[in-house]
Amino acid sequence: MATEIRSALIATGEGRGSGGCVGQGVLFVYTGREAVRSWTQDLVNQFAIQLTINSEEVEVFGDWAFVRTTYTTALTPKAGGEVVEESGKNIWIWKREADGSWKLARNIWNLDNQPAM
Repeated sequence: MATEIRSALIATGEGRGSGGCVGQGVLFVYTGREAVRSWTQDLVNQFAIQLTINSEEVEVFGDWAFVRTTYTTALTPKAGGEVVEESGKNIWIWKREADGSWKLARNIWNLDNQPAM
C-alpha cells in the first residue's frame, strides 16, 4: 500500500514528507500528524537511515485496513559513532479518507531483541 512511499521518505531524510501519509489523529510514538512529522524529522536530522520493510499480511475491511510487517533498520549517527541496528515487527492500521487516499491511523511495533542497557 504505502510501505514503499513511507520507507523512501524516511530513508531519504524527507521527514517532513511523512506527515502526508498519516492521518490527522494518528497514534504513533506521538499523537497527531504534526507530532509524528516532528519526531520523524528529528530522527532523520540525527541519523542516516537504512530501512527495509516487508509486508507479511495485508487485510482490507471497507475503509479500514491493517498491514503486518517485519523490518530491519540501521541508524548511522550523522555526528559519528556506532551504527545502531535493530529488527522488529509492526502492525499498521490504515483508514481511507474521504478523498480516497489511505492514511496511517495507528502504529504499534516491537523490537525482536531489546538493546543492551
